[in-house]
Amino acid sequence: MDSVRSWRRLVPLVIAVLLALSAGTGVASADGVPLQPSGDYSAELNQQIAAVKTTLDALPQRKAELDAQQSTVDQRTAAYNQRSQAVLAELDANEQQINAHNARVAAYPGGAPPAIADALNAEAAELNGRKQQLQQEANEIADEGDSIKADQDALDARKSELDSERTSALAQYRELLTQAITALQEQIEALIQSSTAQPSVQQLPADTRPAGQSMQDAAAQANAGDQASPATHDSAAEAYAQAHGVQVDTTPVTAVLAPDSIAGLSDDELTSLPLRQEFPALAARPDGGYTALTSGDVSNPFTSAINRGGQAIAARGGEKIVIDQVDALPDQPGTGSALTQPASQVPDAPALQQRLADSAPAASQGKTEDLASLDALRTNPKIGNVGELSSLLNNIKITDAAQLGRLLSRYQSGAELNALLGKGSVADGVALERLADVFSRAGWPEATQAGGLTAAQLARFATPALLDELEKALALQETGRLTGVKDWLEFNGTKSDAELADAGNELGDARRTVDENPGKTVQIGLEATAPKRPGTDQPAQEFDFAVKAPDGTVVAQVEVGALLKKATQPSDLSGKVRHASEKVASRQRDGLPVPGSPQVVIHFTLDVGTRQTKGTVLEIDPDGTTRLLRPDGTPIRSSNFYDEFAARLPSVATHLLLDRVTLVDEATGRLVVYNRQGTTWTRQ
Repeated sequence: MDSVRSWRRLVPLVIAVLLALSAGTGVASADGVPLQPSGDYSAELNQQIAAVKTTLDALPQRKAELDAQQSTVDQRTAAYNQRSQAVLAELDANEQQINAHNARVAAYPGGAPPAIADALNAEAAELNGRKQQLQQEANEIADEGDSIKADQDALDARKSELDSERTSALAQYRELLTQAITALQEQIEALIQSSTAQPSVQQLPADTRPAGQSMQDAAAQANAGDQASPATHDSAAEAYAQAHGVQVDTTPVTAVLAPDSIAGLSDDELTSLPLRQEFPALAARPDGGYTALTSGDVSNPFTSAINRGGQAIAARGGEKIVIDQVDALPDQPGTGSALTQPASQVPDAPALQQRLADSAPAASQGKTEDLASLDALRTNPKIGNVGELSSLLNNIKITDAAQLGRLLSRYQSGAELNALLGKGSVADGVALERLADVFSRAGWPEATQAGGLTAAQLARFATPALLDELEKALALQETGRLTGVKDWLEFNGTKSDAELADAGNELGDARRTVDENPGKTVQIGLEATAPKRPGTDQPAQEFDFAVKAPDGTVVAQVEVGALLKKATQPSDLSGKVRHASEKVASRQRDGLPVPGSPQVVIHFTLDVGTRQTKGTVLEIDPDGTTRLLRPDGTPIRSSNFYDEFAARLPSVATHLLLDRVTLVDEATGRLVVYNRQGTTWTRQ
């Protein structure tokens, strides 16, 4: 049979996914508007707010239009795939018929009899005609496929453009929200300081002022909103005070979030966040902090931001109040709230599941399917109410009800978990499980379960790097090669973030020292058990960890330090050498000499690269090679950082009080050891 015109192979098309913009992308223009032009802000800020609000408000309609266009393209795609499959099937069948026809023709190598030849030729013409018809149809379908792909590409470009606009608008919205909150806080501060201010800013409603009305103008028009009556609040506040053993002030206050408290909010939470919220009462806690009390939703973005570790400020009696927790007032007869109701009062797990789904849809997305775990949460005394449980399960860091149940068994309360989950150092619920396990294995479960450390202090231990080091240290402790993890935790528990990050180096150095000293043990946390200075209750200077022989004799004590800035010359490290050697001198003066060999480990980063320095050029290589050049590149001198360090050690007046110095370059991992023999330091 003769060949026919070639045709384009049909390619299946994939139906696209609709544009995945959040349903909350737009910002409402009526009640509950979190950010709108106001007399509290500058004209420039108001213009920017109006512009970004217009952009965000338009996004849902633009998304709907693109989704409608996508639906049309998807319908065309489905029809294309159906037609292409059908014509391909017919082409395959036609090809089989042609092959069969050709086989019959091949049976007559010398030519078929006239009657048979006529029949075969007629069949060939029909098959060829059908093939041409099918290939023409296939080409038309392929043209439609090309058109669909072109339309899909154009649609994808518009989707990408819209998504970029959304991302940009939300970033601008977040920045403007921060500026607005800062302006409101400054006004609160001004009202506190002004003797002519209105009675108190806390009487403002929760943001129902008309656009353009300032905080000062609204102060005289304050109202209590739609919350429960004052009598109900007083009764609920009294019940709360008795239940928690705290003093409760029922003077309403309006609070404004601290700017850095919005950092962890999702886009949906951000665009629905009210700039201020009124609370009917405040509880003064024994620790000096304040808990705001509400009869409303304790899982809305404003209160969630506080309970996840944020803060809000308010004015009361001319004083600034910092609120770092929000709790629900107990329900009173006739005023019950679905969220403030104690979880234990919900009849059963299915009812609680529905309640959670109603209050926070995300909580029902696979997190509450285990009814047994959910029922255990319902009766868990560490859960205050349905709102608190909803806030916990709706947190993206919590996997499901079972994980939350495990965490509640390891931590003090649901409120503490909410605060921990709001910390940036806490990656997820798994990190909190690991953290609790660390304290339990170390012999200090009270740190998480009984208030041994605050949520802020616990969160500092939850960074991935520090958790890894702690787990490795505990593994060594369980082999008997390392001791003192509990002492280390207790001593470092109250340190700042920067101090704790520095202390984390001690754990890695202690592990390395274990490897370097087979048959010996390393004790960390020495500062927690430092000896007292004679005649005082003051602890003497102490090193970070000790190396002990099998009989308990201390053979070495090691101080660990870190240089925060990058080092360009050996003298940059002299302060760390001096600090360690002066500890030895201090102990000698106290009559408590440091046992064993005094040593120091210094973590630093070599400032590798090229830089101009007072008419010269300084080059530093990763291996410590240092070259000083004239601007034209002419060498002045060349040396090595690590060699020069050994030569400069004697410039530290008390250097002879140390036996060993180890440098650790954090950038390269290079470890260089210097040993003292008499008055001479030698690089190992």
